[in-house]
Amino acid sequence: MERAIDAFGKEVRLNGAPFDHAAVRKLVEANEIEFDANGDPDLEPWIFTDLGLQCVTTFDELIRQFPPRTPEEVQAWDDMIERKRREFNDTRRRRALS
Repeated sequence: MERAIDAFGKEVRLNGAPFDHAAVRKLVEANEIEFDANGDPDLEPWIFTDLGLQCVTTFDELIRQFPPRTPEEVQAWDDMIERKRREFNDTRRRRALS
């Protein structure tokens, strides 16, 4: 996969890098995500397609295809999700105030 595009049309160019945990993190980071009432990211509606294989994969199915994440990958993911959670909560607070 040379590039990845989500349902909102945001594109992440991989420039020859493998489609792995880091690529998925870049894709999530490049897009707005929502969080549920418990503060967990709501990635269930995300769907990935691979035109070569003509298959559709959910986010959870995609992640299960990769090898386990390294401690560094886990930390990078957790840091990114925390940033996205703060952005999401800030946006909700602004909407509530207006």
